[in-house]
Amino acid sequence: MPGNTMWWGPFWFFPMFIPVVILIALIFCMYYFFSREGRRFPLLGGGRGGVESESALDILKKRYARGELTREEYMQMKQDIS
Repeated sequence: MPGNTMWWGPFWFFPMFIPVVILIALIFCMYYFFSREGRRFPLLGGGRGGVESESALDILKKRYARGELTREEYMQMKQDIS
């Protein structure tokens, strides 16, 4: 029926627009739930979320474990931190 094609009037694009909106919403939801580091909205500067910062001693231990520091340097820095 030719009359039915004009039912939407000036909103003829609406049926094509809804799938695009749904797709964008799904992508946003997937990004929200599967973002790295457990942070929420990392691209929007959403703060730290559930991520806890490392203490200076933790960082020092990791550097020593990687071999970046000698034992003497490690002990001195550990004493300075404490």
